[in-house]
Amino acid sequence: MTQNAYIFFCTDKTEQECLDRMLFGGKEGYKSKVPHVKVGDLLFLYNFQSDRLHGIFTATSEAAMNIEPDAWGGGYPWQVKVEQQACLNLTRADLEAKKIVSFHKGRPQAKVPAAMIRVLLDYFKSADRLPPLGRDYRDENPGTIWTRDGHKVRSKAEQTIDDWLYDHKIAHGYEGTVVVGKDRVLYDFEIPTDTEPIYIEFWGLREKGYEDRKQQKLSAYAQGKLQLIELLPKHLKGLDKVLKPRLVERGVLAD
Repeated sequence: MTQNAYIFFCTDKTEQECLDRMLFGGKEGYKSKVPHVKVGDLLFLYNFQSDRLHGIFTATSEAAMNIEPDAWGGGYPWQVKVEQQACLNLTRADLEAKKIVSFHKGRPQAKVPAAMIRVLLDYFKSADRLPPLGRDYRDENPGTIWTRDGHKVRSKAEQTIDDWLYDHKIAHGYEGTVVVGKDRVLYDFEIPTDTEPIYIEFWGLREKGYEDRKQQKLSAYAQGKLQLIELLPKHLKGLDKVLKPRLVERGVLAD
């Protein structure tokens, strides 16, 4: 019997409930993208806010409506029960480097191509992953401050930026990765657009080695010709005067 592999999605806010219940879910329309989940199929959970793919899981039920009707407040009724085979994760940069799945508007395709299933499983277990450019604060210093849209950030400054984006109805991701050449750059914020994403970096630390990492990242952004907006602590009290004009220029906000 052919074993299929599917990706379900979560956010920082819903990830823990997925893992506590061993239940993945999606909105009712998602069943058109993963209509044939069967017992024994491989499943993965992608957090599109942290840009991390968690695995490895297998389905212990077929996908169906409202297996647990109270899960996530009833917001994700197309559900499948799972069990975890391994506790591993990959970043979006890892997935893009190996071209394992394609992305659309910041999310990977729902079904893993058959030819890529073994590649994905092997990559999960290998040490051949892209190293981060600079220090990966996400593992050493997890966020503890909630923003209004459910992100968990590590500083009041990041909370201010995140809340400003949310208040202006700008879709955005917090702390993900983008591949530039052989580097994996850890960005602060990403704003998806119909053309190229816009990245926001907040330069707020003064610790030893930070300036070197900052210059490495700036070089990578320049090398990749990526759209970058830089913010400093002095800008936080005037984001309407600093951030808004730059987003108007790029067509994200109306003037």
